[in-house]
Amino acid sequence: MYKVYMPKTQSSWSSVVGFDIRATMFESCFEFTQNIREANIILHTGFFADESKKWLLEHQFILSDKLLIDVSACYHIQEYQSEQYLLDRLFKNSEQPLSEIPENRRPKFILLHTCHNILDDMHPQIWYTDFLWNRQINFFVTQPKDIFQADRNEERNGWWPSHRRNVDKNVYKLSNLDEICTDEYLDDQIDSTSDGSSMKSYLSPNRTNYWWHAQLKDSGALIESHQREHTDIDVRYYCRSQLSEILQSYPGHLGSRSKHNVLLGEAMPPDIVTQAIEGTLRQFGWWPANNAYYNSTTVSIYIETITYGTAIKSITEKTWDPLIKGHFILPFGYHGMIKDLKDRYNFKFPEWIDYSYDNYDNDLERWFKYTESVKKLFSTKSAKDLFELKIKDKDILIYNRQQFFRRKYLNTPSNAVKKYLELNNYTV
Repeated sequence: MYKVYMPKTQSSWSSVVGFDIRATMFESCFEFTQNIREANIILHTGFFADESKKWLLEHQFILSDKLLIDVSACYHIQEYQSEQYLLDRLFKNSEQPLSEIPENRRPKFILLHTCHNILDDMHPQIWYTDFLWNRQINFFVTQPKDIFQADRNEERNGWWPSHRRNVDKNVYKLSNLDEICTDEYLDDQIDSTSDGSSMKSYLSPNRTNYWWHAQLKDSGALIESHQREHTDIDVRYYCRSQLSEILQSYPGHLGSRSKHNVLLGEAMPPDIVTQAIEGTLRQFGWWPANNAYYNSTTVSIYIETITYGTAIKSITEKTWDPLIKGHFILPFGYHGMIKDLKDRYNFKFPEWIDYSYDNYDNDLERWFKYTESVKKLFSTKSAKDLFELKIKDKDILIYNRQQFFRRKYLNTPSNAVKKYLELNNYTV
């Protein structure tokens, strides 16, 4: 059993508090304490940042038997977070504060990340955890008491949909696919006067945040963006703005903050709905889209977080949500993402969607092949055609959903802690 330090509030050295800690260290082998002397484990988002050096030195007398875990790379994934970046984050500023602490009092520390192509054996202090997959299991499948019965006033990050409220299980309710994928349900969707012209083909939570990303007009902007500091964001929003332009030619539910198109979440309280529609809601956090969007459409089409390069491979809720909700997916992500979904996670895909773009390692070429696949699908098949395919291939949707219930947790934090301690013959 490990005891995890639960600070009462955010401080200059700790940005991981309350509910965030519960949702990260969710396994039964972890307990929580507000007494730092009792704790075995302390979480942080960068122990050796300037603001935490003072704290580290001040607490050196009680840290020698504890494990410090940097979880920053779990909460944010970007293309630049290579193995070298993680090493630099772990050690760059560590020498100065650690060198001032006698060796027998120096704490042990590791960094957790969510990049599945950075293997555990690359460095003994960098450990992989499938944080976003496990989060999906926690909220949709197992729903642990520590999360769903947590104090509503417990400090938490804006990622969580029930921010400032109790976590509501209804947010993670799943539709019955046996009821949805039927001819009867399709008949209900068809407008009797227009023969189905009011039906929608797709759901696309295609957020574009900033006007300058929406203004990128040509492929040259994509190439140029590789030279800029925030390449990852620029490329991602370039792709999203372009996808948005393409999708406007076809019937669907298109979410885009820059165009004031709001997609509402499942079981969203009335006051939050009002704020979302009025544009006064600061952030949604991770609030899965309402089941009504999924039930009335066939394909989720979107830009994943990781879109270019080879250093980082990671899959997020952008993919997990539609797969557990009961949708086929047409995502643009890193080279080989579809292959990873098949081989690593055992998901299945329909023959009527062209995924050949996934095979192109040139990022720009893969993007053009992807847009061709999108246009081919929606220009040749009406919303009614697609829903008929949804009925025909219902077994694929059910199979994919069941993967979340069959496979359960993968590469958990406790696995990383145990491996690290065993490898180094440490105890905490």
